Amino acid sequence: MAEPKMNKYRAKKRVEVNLHEENTPLLDWAREMKIPEERFPSNLIAASNLEQLDLSDLEIKYIPSTFSQLVNLKELNLRKNYITHLPNSFCALKNLQKLDISWNRLHHLPENLGRIENLSHIDASYSRFNSK
Repeated sequence: MAEPKMNKYRAKKRVEVNLHEENTPLLDWAREMKIPEERFPSNLIAASNLEQLDLSDLEIKYIPSTFSQLVNLKELNLRKNYITHLPNSFCALKNLQKLDISWNRLHHLPENLGRIENLSHIDASYSRFNSK
């Protein structure tokens, strides 16, 4: 009998990760949002090594506070989803340089987002910001 084909995800530093190994809150969120396995690594060790992540156009409704575990993330694309807010813990992504949150349903951005020192580009166009 042939061995089942295992999906692999290639993270920073060419670390190969088995997608079926570890169950974490971040993985639970990815499954709840029905994010395809090839778009998000299920192993948190690999996830913490991610530098770029494209979760665009996946009908994601929210970002969990556990997203702050992606400490090496430099580029994040959340374009064209249904996100209404980003958790305050999102500001813990100290290495984030580029953030695309355009075409979402955001009402406001986290107060401390400007404190991410490396963040040099934010695209939040076509969102529903409240004017206060």
